[in-house]
Amino acid sequence: MKADVPALTSPPAALDHGLGAAVAAGDWSAAAGIMERWGVELQAGVHRGHFFDAVTHTPDSLCAAHPGIVYWREAGRVTEIPVERPSFDAARLAAGGEAGLIELRRVAAAVLARRRRGFVAEAVAILDEMMPAVRTAIRRQGDLPITDAAWFLMQAGITFDVFGDVHTARRYYLMAWQRRDDDVVGLGSQDLPAKLAVLAAIDGDHAEVGRWVAVAGRTPTTDPAELDGTDLGYPLAEFIVAVDRLDFTTSDELLPYIALPTEYEEFFHYLVWARAHRLLVMGRIGEVLRLIDETAVAWDDLVAGDGWYRTHLTALRAKALLAGGRVDEAEATLESLSNSDDGIVLLWARAGALRLHFDAAMEHLVGISDRPPRRVQLEAQLLAAACHLNLGQISLARSKFQAFVASVGHNLQSMASISETHLHGLFALLGSVPAANALEARWQEFRHLRTYPYPETSISVSDRELVVLRRLARGESRAEIAKAEFVSANTVKTQVTALYRKFNATNRSELIAKALSHGLLAGSRNAVTEHLSD
Repeated sequence: MKADVPALTSPPAALDHGLGAAVAAGDWSAAAGIMERWGVELQAGVHRGHFFDAVTHTPDSLCAAHPGIVYWREAGRVTEIPVERPSFDAARLAAGGEAGLIELRRVAAAVLARRRRGFVAEAVAILDEMMPAVRTAIRRQGDLPITDAAWFLMQAGITFDVFGDVHTARRYYLMAWQRRDDDVVGLGSQDLPAKLAVLAAIDGDHAEVGRWVAVAGRTPTTDPAELDGTDLGYPLAEFIVAVDRLDFTTSDELLPYIALPTEYEEFFHYLVWARAHRLLVMGRIGEVLRLIDETAVAWDDLVAGDGWYRTHLTALRAKALLAGGRVDEAEATLESLSNSDDGIVLLWARAGALRLHFDAAMEHLVGISDRPPRRVQLEAQLLAAACHLNLGQISLARSKFQAFVASVGHNLQSMASISETHLHGLFALLGSVPAANALEARWQEFRHLRTYPYPETSISVSDRELVVLRRLARGESRAEIAKAEFVSANTVKTQVTALYRKFNATNRSELIAKALSHGLLAGSRNAVTEHLSD
């Protein structure tokens, strides 16, 4: 069968499974069979351009006999996505075999087509519906070629990746890694570790970043122009880790390697986030907002669809507005976003804390899921500790801050997310705990850095009241204070009553916590007794 089509470019002969010869001979029936059977490999490798060129020109009359062609047309942006979502046969897919393989490719092509055009929510819905059948087919040994299974799992990972579900994306990438094939572009020992390294960095899991860089045996490149696709993942992951550690020397050296591309690439949204991440902690809010505006224009040209990338940029804009102290604008921006995302919930809590509405902030924080991204977990622990401190809840503040100290590792950037006064008060709560002392010593170099401008409130106390306050913090009784200061018990009682009134406190623990939150016990490091409780 010969079709009247324009001349097509000749593909490389190696590993094209005979597609080039079939197209050259005008045997479109044979070409359609090859494209349907080997589309996974052809669309991902050096034959990609020729493959989609051939898909475009396959006669429509052959599509009924080779339904996979229709879906590869979608994936290649050759046709418009149908208004109605395609239906799939889960039982057929789960049964495996050749019929299951064709169904798997139909699902893959539909997911790929929607994700590439920005309809990521639709792609995720298809995956949520079909993944149980996919997992069943994969578990049945020999029912699905390992390359097809790995490629599908990788595409599922990418889809959840751009959807913002880091945990699910990492799970599918790991499943694909277990079925890797170095002979297939995208499925090798360099490609998948790059994706896993970037997601580990986004998640704040520095140890995993190092693991995947080591697994790939990656060596630094000296020319940023040489980077594309997979190679971009490694410097991007290392850049994020450097910013987390407040290592600006390293992040500056890596900055040329993560220049924004002119065409959409897999890591594009993380490139923008990483650059903004660095600028925010440096206090360069105006540059962040300009970056977001410029990216929004670029993405409108690059990706169309349901706006997953707009959601990503909107959340980033809200964070930048909070960092600039523009809380009203930030909250108006957050109104357009779903509160089901832990990162968005944290931003709402941050807005409450910036208004000094610490009760409201805690109401948001309790809405964060049991397994948030590690980055969100760290900042939520620290913010909760600061809120409890301001609310006079010493034992809760101490507990949250202890958890933070135990898990923060080298992620010093998270410490810039609360005020220096609150941070100092929290360190005072832990007294002489070695881990806290070591962390505080490491922080001294960066204590001037602040991501969010928490308003400083002041409470005026007299010199004598301050002396009493410090002795109360050490656990001394009123009688002991009176004896030590050579004053009467009634004088101490009057001073303590005045302190309770000024701090709106009802007990000693609440008074000390609020004094710590206002920085009035700055000279009392290691003197706040641990027997104080809520």
